[in-house]
Amino acid sequence: MSLSKEEDKKNRFEKLLSGYTKFGSVSGLGNFLSQLIVPVEGKAIDGIKRVILDRFIFTPPFILLFLYVVTILEGHGHEAAITKIKETYWTILKLNWRIWTIFQFINVNYVPQKACI
Repeated sequence: MSLSKEEDKKNRFEKLLSGYTKFGSVSGLGNFLSQLIVPVEGKAIDGIKRVILDRFIFTPPFILLFLYVVTILEGHGHEAAITKIKETYWTILKLNWRIWTIFQFINVNYVPQKACI
């Protein structure tokens, strides 16, 4: 079944909105929890601890959940989601660590909690 251009745009917008409302808030929760576990006291080592906590404790399950939910929302079943996770999870996680760590360091240490996503 092929979607019209208008239906396709609407479908993409709905997925974007759904993804932001679900995963944006989950990501913000990780930042909130990291600041509860390692309070902001101005010590340089605390910032590094928060980033390590985010990168190695919060990020792996978040990516796993993201891959599973997106595959399900695309209309594929549980088995397809598991297959996609097996094929892509480790690669995506390693790339996430390489690319986003510096930005997450800035986000966790210099952006006020209310503005973190």
